[in-house]
Amino acid sequence: MKRFAPKYYGATLVDKKEKRFALVLENLLACHSARPSYLDLKMGTDCVLKKPGTPEYVEFAVIDASTTTREHGYRVTGYCLCRDNRVVDHVIEGDYNHTRTRDQVKDIFARVL
Repeated sequence: MKRFAPKYYGATLVDKKEKRFALVLENLLACHSARPSYLDLKMGTDCVLKKPGTPEYVEFAVIDASTTTREHGYRVTGYCLCRDNRVVDHVIEGDYNHTRTRDQVKDIFARVL
């Protein structure tokens, strides 16, 4: 997993008033001269970035319930497949219809790796 998981360098304060922090992680794409394929994977079973009861929280609760998030603890929110320095397939963040089942996520993993 070391090849795929970035090094963790700590956290930095983003918003002092709301006490929000951001993780500082290694950029795994920095060493690539050609376009690498990549996968944006969200881990966890619930969206914690939104305040309960807000419209955004309700929207993400619906997304979480209709993707692999609740059942398996992860979902793919985007990916980009490159071959010969060209993009051959991609899904942008927010297009969750492509990765709603475990088999779809496994297929994307197989294509990216």
